Amino acid sequence: MKIWKDIKWFYNQLKRSFAYAKHAWGGYDWDYSYSIKMFQYSLERLANKLESNPASSYWNGISTNHRVSRCRMISRLMKRVNEDYYALRYAEVLENMYGKCEMVTKDLGNGKYELVGWKWEKAVNDKHNDAINDLDRELMKWGEEKQKRAEVLLWKLVEHNIKYFWD
Repeated sequence: MKIWKDIKWFYNQLKRSFAYAKHAWGGYDWDYSYSIKMFQYSLERLANKLESNPASSYWNGISTNHRVSRCRMISRLMKRVNEDYYALRYAEVLENMYGKCEMVTKDLGNGKYELVGWKWEKAVNDKHNDAINDLDRELMKWGEEKQKRAEVLLWKLVEHNIKYFWD
């Protein structure tokens, strides 16, 4: 009987290793984003495992459903933070309002260019275009602040919950 347990354990470990290898392939140890994606994948696997095996409704005083929802919520936030969702969200809003923007440069010679600004598709004149660019700068600052708040929240949630996910 013990040999079958060992074979089952080995098979499960092999399956798990291949699943992680699929996500690890192409990543680099020095890449912060890669590390976050691996952590996120681990949380998703844990949530799936908890959902598929609700052997007990409580574990260390925390309901399984609560742990699953926390894992998934932190995983979603981790994905958004890792992709700079909050810092870049404003650009989509501006594009919906003013159309696509085009980078305007000045040729300095010797293959060098200087950024002059951004030209918006739906800008009616230069003054309107400048006003859109001013709005763009303000929204960019707001987006960066929101991104920083999301990062702080993410790591506070991880710190608060990490001991209870696996124990």
